[in-house]
Amino acid sequence: MNTGITRHPFGIALVAIMLIIMLVVFSGCDEDTGSGAIEEGAITVPGDYSSIQGAIDAADDGDVIVVSTGTYNENINFEGKNITLRSTDPEDRDVREQTVIDGGRTGSVVTFENGESEEALISGFTITGGGGKRATLEFTVDDETREEEAYYGGGMIIMNESSPTVENNTFVKNVA
Repeated sequence: MNTGITRHPFGIALVAIMLIIMLVVFSGCDEDTGSGAIEEGAITVPGDYSSIQGAIDAADDGDVIVVSTGTYNENINFEGKNITLRSTDPEDRDVREQTVIDGGRTGSVVTFENGESEEALISGFTITGGGGKRATLEFTVDDETREEEAYYGGGMIIMNESSPTVENNTFVKNVA
């Protein structure tokens, strides 16, 4: 008498169910569902644009720009756009350390100066090599208005009523 699993009345059904479960489990193994997942429709650097500024220039409010690891030698300006600029995984320290924006000491590395709101987000970068931006800032001390011209914001400068969201970034070796 042969009593193998495929001869048992429920054997074929059991084997089929096991195959379906294995297919479902293994089909999801290649998906990246963590915080490093790239949203559909995201602009990618260097995939779609070779520079971060090029991607910002092409972006519209609400767009997401995802930057792969590497060193990007440039100074960037959000140009008043409320966009998300992030590394492939902003919460991963190793990714942040390997996704570098280096300003080459030629000004502020990141500039927000055109009224960007909290919807403008930068996350997941090492920002370095900032030399600051020469600007005249006006402020009040003891009811006296003063102006001070100097270099401000080596790694990042936020001016003119801009209020971006800045999170999960590391600032190193910037001067102003």
